Amino acid sequence: MKAITPMFDRVVMTPREDFVSTSGIHIPKTDTERVRIMNVTATGADVKSVRVGDVVLVPRYFGAEFLHGGTTYTLAREIDILGKLED
Repeated sequence: MKAITPMFDRVVMTPREDFVSTSGIHIPKTDTERVRIMNVTATGADVKSVRVGDVVLVPRYFGAEFLHGGTTYTLAREIDILGKLED
């Protein structure tokens, strides 16, 4: 299987089931009607604000979804990311 390398300011993400911070904030998947929690899996060369492995919030409907190796990925521009969730 070949790696996915996004171009320019694009980011590749996979859905995350839920998020629990070290301070105990829990955001379950069922409470994400308006935003989605995603894991950043690859970034283009021009991406500056997120890195691979970051957990981010994105709008519910955005980007382009595609299937690669049995996993669903979302490809979007860096500017579409609403924020980072940090521990």
